[in-house]
Order: sequence, then structure tokens, then C-alpha cells
Amino acid sequence: MTKQKRIIDNFAERDQPSVIRKLFAQWLSSPADAEKKEEALTDLWERTSSYSANTEQALKKTHERLFGRRSSQIVWRKAFRRAVAAAIVIPLITVAASLLYISDIRTNRPEWTQVSVPCGERRQLALSDGTQLWLGAGTRVIYPTAFNGPERKIFVDGEVYAEVAHDAEHPFIVSAGDADIRVLGTTFGLRAYNNDKEIELMLVEGSVRFDIDSPKYVGHIMMTPNDIVRYNRMSGNLEQSRFNGDNYHSWARDGSIYFFNESLGNIATQLSRRFNRQIVITDPNLLSIRFHVFLSGTESLSDVMKVFTMNKSIRVNERDGIIYIRRKQ
Repeated sequence: MTKQKRIIDNFAERDQPSVIRKLFAQWLSSPADAEKKEEALTDLWERTSSYSANTEQALKKTHERLFGRRSSQIVWRKAFRRAVAAAIVIPLITVAASLLYISDIRTNRPEWTQVSVPCGERRQLALSDGTQLWLGAGTRVIYPTAFNGPERKIFVDGEVYAEVAHDAEHPFIVSAGDADIRVLGTTFGLRAYNNDKEIELMLVEGSVRFDIDSPKYVGHIMMTPNDIVRYNRMSGNLEQSRFNGDNYHSWARDGSIYFFNESLGNIATQLSRRFNRQIVITDPNLLSIRFHVFLSGTESLSDVMKVFTMNKSIRVNERDGIIYIRRKQ
């Protein structure tokens, strides 16, 4: 399943807040990967059985608005002959942002906002219920200005350390693509970047339910303090182990660097975000080498990279501002 198809299917299957619908409309109407988006939409149309001839003109205009008239002429004939039910299945994602805003007011939905952290930076965020979030580099969080429903839900693309305010009547849910973390009041760390293959959840205090709903795996796992769970989106592999939660507090508090049995490939990705520097691993065989790393966070990137050269098969050098990790000959 392509990334575009997974995004479109997930959007169509769930009731989304306005900020998500707006972002989805912007993504869908952008020219990037238009062909893959069209294929995903066509597949969605084919999986529907409803049909109404009266929807043809309206749906065709919607398609043209999303992808342009020339693209519509190419794909429309194939898609419409098989199914025109998209007008029924897919929300009106192309409606103006002002109308979406008015709709939210009428349905008494909360106002949502977004915070993005650039690479090379960290931030702290306080939510209306008293929950504290520490956001890692390259992280985006979408959250309501006030929680006024049966659950407290936020959306995360990136890395967060959360101290969730206890509220037994209103579960706190972190949605990260194809994974949800459901808690009442607890402390945990989550790394779930949309572009990464792996999701990692580390529980420090309390308990959480880790729900996964993806093409590779559907299910949930209950976690207790010092549990660490990693889910590989590509393979569907779920791995659970233990870690020292006492050390893990410090990355949020003072920026310490902490990797527990982490692959070199994932470490390079995280360090690249943290220091806002490009890191290239030239030998694919090095990607899976695992490390335990705990540093104060005051080290420079050059000092951090020296840790990995303790492995006798690795050497590191820098050229034109790019860090290269190579196999030692």
C-alpha cells in the first residue's frame, strides 16, 4: 500500500477535526505525487457500491478542482465508468477553509491549533487540562485550545515527552497516524514521525494502551512502567522490552541524549533532526548495528559521533558540512 493510499483511506474512514481536513485538502490538491493520489482515489471509488448519475457532473468538477482539467481528462473516464460514489464516500475536502470554520462553530467543535518545532530546536507546551508536553526537533502537534468532549485527543507527528494530567472520566489519546496511545494520567515518551518506519513508545509512569491499526498489524498492547515498545510500520513487527525510565526523564528536562538498543540508522535520523545536520550512512550493512547511548546533551555533534567510532568497524568523517558514517576498511 502506498503512503498516499494509506493517508486517503485513513482520512475517509474517520471523523476528522477541521485542522486535519484543511491540511488534508492542501495536501491532496498540491501537484506533488498527483498520479499516486489519483490511483488511491480511484481505488477508493472502486471499493464502493453506491451510484447516482446525478453526482457525475459535481464529482467531475471536484476532481478537476483537485487535480486540474488536463489530469481530469486522463483519469476521469476510467474512474467514473467504474464508480462515481466518491461524492458519497469522501468528505467535501475541497470546500473553502472559511466554510469549514463556520461548520465547526455550528457543531460546537473545539478550536484546534498547531505548533511546529524546527529541526535543531526543542519546545515545551502546556495544554488546557494541565498536561505538559516536551517536543523534540522536527515535531508537529495539533491540539484543541480546550478539551470539551468525552476524551482529550491530540495529533502528533514527531517526538514528545508527556506528563498527562490525571482525569479518570476523560481519557487522553495521542493519535500518531496508524497508532493511538490511550491513557488517563501518566508519563511517557513517544517517537512517531510520519516519515519514519518505526514508532517507539517508552512508558515511565502509570499505564497506557498502545493501539495499532495498520495494514500490517491490528491490535493493542497494555504497557507498564519501564516498558518500551517498537512497532515497525513496514514489516508489522512489534517488539517489547524493558528500559531504565529514571534516565529517560532527562532528555525532556535538560536535553540529554538517550538511545536504548537503537539501530544506527534510527540514531542517525534522530541526530540529524536534533543538530539540523545531514548525516549519511554509506554502507547499508551498518544501519542495523545497535547501540546504547546516554550523554549529557551538552556535547557537539562531532563529540557524539566519536561514540560510534568505538565500534571498530565504523569510521566517521565530515565533508562540505555533511557527516559520513562509513565502514572501516
